[in-house]
Amino acid sequence: MRSSAKIILALLRLILGTVLGLLLLEIILRYNPPLLSGLRGLGAPAPMDPPLTVNTYDVYYSDGDQLFWRPDLVRPIPPGGDRLEAHVRLETDEFGFRNTPPLPAKADVVVLGRSFSLGAQTSSPWPAQLADRTGWVVLNLSQPGSSPEVKLDYLTRYGLPRHPRWVVVEVEPPIDSINYRPSSPLLIQILPIPLAQEWIRRFYGVTGFFTADPIYPLAVDLPGRTLQLTCCINYLDALTLTRQDWQQSRGWQEFTSALNKLAEEAKRNSACTAILYAPTKPEIYFPLAVDPSQLEPALRDLIPLHLDQNREVVQDSARSPDILEMRANALAARDALAAYARENNLLFIDPTGRMVQTVLGGEDPFMVYDSHWNILGNTLVAQSVLDSLDAAECP
Repeated sequence: MRSSAKIILALLRLILGTVLGLLLLEIILRYNPPLLSGLRGLGAPAPMDPPLTVNTYDVYYSDGDQLFWRPDLVRPIPPGGDRLEAHVRLETDEFGFRNTPPLPAKADVVVLGRSFSLGAQTSSPWPAQLADRTGWVVLNLSQPGSSPEVKLDYLTRYGLPRHPRWVVVEVEPPIDSINYRPSSPLLIQILPIPLAQEWIRRFYGVTGFFTADPIYPLAVDLPGRTLQLTCCINYLDALTLTRQDWQQSRGWQEFTSALNKLAEEAKRNSACTAILYAPTKPEIYFPLAVDPSQLEPALRDLIPLHLDQNREVVQDSARSPDILEMRANALAARDALAAYARENNLLFIDPTGRMVQTVLGGEDPFMVYDSHWNILGNTLVAQSVLDSLDAAECP
């Protein structure tokens, strides 16, 4: 009996210690949000320190995201081919977000985004470019992995006290809304992603992932040139969904309901909400491929998605992916998001057209071995946001 009592007591102490440890970690993350993106991966290719710091680091091809990228499909970068893509100076404000301190008491625009708007892979992310072009005070509260609940928490604690006129919410449908479920705004739930990325990079390495038959870079003929495309399978399966699939799914209904709550909170504080669609590589490049059959190797190991009877998005292993259908669906999520914004009287910002014209002109808005926008892509997004906000009415 005594032995059993000791075991139970030890177990209770372990549970209590774990709970207290998680509570302490949650408190630390709330006072220092950049810890969520301070590891290599979705956030930055170099560590970010506590608030009010400046970090400088270089971003190379080899810094591509290796957790979501399925690097077993990517050829090793040849010796001497690992080129510099960006030299980054990343400064954090008194809250720990990517802004130049000190922050004034009022902001014109608050940005709520993921890693695309954080822009840890570029020297000048689009929110900073928007501020430089307009003289507006743009408060960038973007953090990788942030759900609508976390965004709402950031908006309430950091954004709305500065009385912004606009709240710009970045939405990346393949990541944000597939089978989305409302969650508590606990920050510790985001931490496993960067931890896993850091573990893979630091302890497992890259070479263990590669197979004898890699796919990428994949030679794809575009109008006027051939592109060596490296893409991401976590975005590709989303292209097997139609616009109707997106709009009828339970995850979409839950996600847009969460966006409504955020927009309503902004409106109660006299701010207008804009939805920024974040284009990804497949959505831009797949429709432009001159020969769609060149894209078929990218479908290896890809399992199409469909809606089940409960309106859940599930894998359909009985169906083979069809590249022509996927090209036709490339902008299905974009169109569904635009319809949602229109139906709810929210401003919709879409950089897709600018990015397509840039690609047709021989330039690329994405990093070579990474899914994020490069400096050019951020410039295109900044111009899209500026034009949309300038033309919109906001009381």
